[in-house]
Amino acid sequence: MTTGVWLIGARGNVASLSMAGARAIARGVVDSTGMVTASSLDAYAALVDEHDLSRRLQRLYDYAGRCDSEEQRRHATTE
Repeated sequence: MTTGVWLIGARGNVASLSMAGARAIARGVVDSTGMVTASSLDAYAALVDEHDLSRRLQRLYDYAGRCDSEEQRRHATTE
């Protein structure tokens, strides 16, 4: 089973900051203090870890950025 993330916003601010935060954690620039996935709650839920999430978001971002049309972008986000 794969896990994906769908970020909804008016102008991309939430998506941009989420991606920047995930990449900063993955590179060790900041730690994951304060994240739900870093708390004891993750023992009770099947949450994807932040490094896997960051990798998946980057792959989607790279692919969607190469799409030429809105239809291709829509298809890329539903795969």
